[in-house]
Amino acid sequence: MKKFMYLLLVATLLSGLVATTTACGPTPTPGPTATPKVVETPTPVPPTPTKPPEVKKLTFWPYTTHEKGRKVLEGILAAFEKANPGVKVELSYIPYEDMRSKVITAAKAGTAADVVIVDGTWVAELAAAGVLVPIDEYMTLKDKADFLEAPFSRGNYQGRQYSLPGYVDVLAFMYNKRLLQEAKVEPPKTMDEFVEACKKLTDPKKGVWGFNAFHAGYWYLPFAWAFGGGMVTEDREILINNEGSLKALEFYVDLIYKHKCSPADIDIANDYKIAADGFKEGKWAMTINGPWQVADYLEGKEFKGNPDNLGITRISRGPFGYGSPI
Repeated sequence: MKKFMYLLLVATLLSGLVATTTACGPTPTPGPTATPKVVETPTPVPPTPTKPPEVKKLTFWPYTTHEKGRKVLEGILAAFEKANPGVKVELSYIPYEDMRSKVITAAKAGTAADVVIVDGTWVAELAAAGVLVPIDEYMTLKDKADFLEAPFSRGNYQGRQYSLPGYVDVLAFMYNKRLLQEAKVEPPKTMDEFVEACKKLTDPKKGVWGFNAFHAGYWYLPFAWAFGGGMVTEDREILINNEGSLKALEFYVDLIYKHKCSPADIDIANDYKIAADGFKEGKWAMTINGPWQVADYLEGKEFKGNPDNLGITRISRGPFGYGSPI
């Protein structure tokens, strides 16, 4: 046991001696130290800010009043802006009755809109007053071919094109199907049938009239054309006082005073509203109006929830044919 411990002690001492001798040996001479290479980091250059694309604004004045019509128009404008990201349309609705005077006044003051919707009958007047800008240079033959000749020509004044037809509408014969069925009356196809239907449908006790005759000249025109009359030809021949026009006027007036199937009360200032409200409330069975009025009719007592009760057909035929294409 002592021998083992002695050997272990010697081994331990030798180990310590080796370790000490190694630690106390000569120090090696260091070699040359390499100079570290300095790498210059480039200063980051901030990106040049991109200038946002310039947005061009277009002011637009339509006279669309009904909510459904406005939704359609605004959908079209949204599609236009999406297809033309650099253009923003500023929309302002102007009442129809104010549009003509507003356009003229604003043009003189230099504050008119870039684009307006106007009645086709105003184009010549506005062009002559210098309010409108000709658009010929912006149109190709293909563009012109997209439009019907008659409505397209309404935008022409002294050989220059000042407007494009946005839509085309004409007067049509409209009737309350329920009232006609109750009176066992068919929609009249001729002017003679129209008079007979008008008389059968009139019931003063119920407050129902066969027809409501508008008192403005525009509503009389289909009758004038059906009887061979008119206003002015392309050759500027006056037709408003010819035999056909006078017969039509007599026919129209007789509905009120002779046949007594249309109200005799005249209120020119509120004529249109009275006629429209009376028809949708069932006060008269037949009327004449255009497609712009249909949405309002369908909100009335007689047609709301029952749109099929509204009948639409051509205005009755006269001695010289139909006075309206519908």
